[in-house]
Amino acid sequence: DAPAIAQTISLLKGVAHALNPALSRHHARRVAAGDPAHRHPLARPATPDAVLTVPPDVMVALYPGGGAKLAPHFDNLYDERRGRRLNARELTAIIYANPSDWDAERDGGALVLYPQADEHGRCRPV
Repeated sequence: DAPAIAQTISLLKGVAHALNPALSRHHARRVAAGDPAHRHPLARPATPDAVLTVPPDVMVALYPGGGAKLAPHFDNLYDERRGRRLNARELTAIIYANPSDWDAERDGGALVLYPQADEHGRCRPV
């Protein structure tokens, strides 16, 4: 529902505000060290003092069950050929709005992470 989504966006903005000092220092150190992943200008509205921003739009997905899912993908792949990331995203937040009695074993829908293309791990709900 709309109020829950608005509250979630507000929460994410608070997370960005809390993380920005450390992430901005990290970014500055990586730039100073010549890290190619940090050499390009920040994407607006990011600034050197606030590298982490919350976009004004979000992706909302509803899956009907029965094995429906989002295809495996990279949120922010580093393109070595171009020497940069494919988008400005540094952090992805995934928020599941499942009922309180949701069970991954029974209901499916667990988050699966693929740190490398040939391996994966399932995330337990918190």
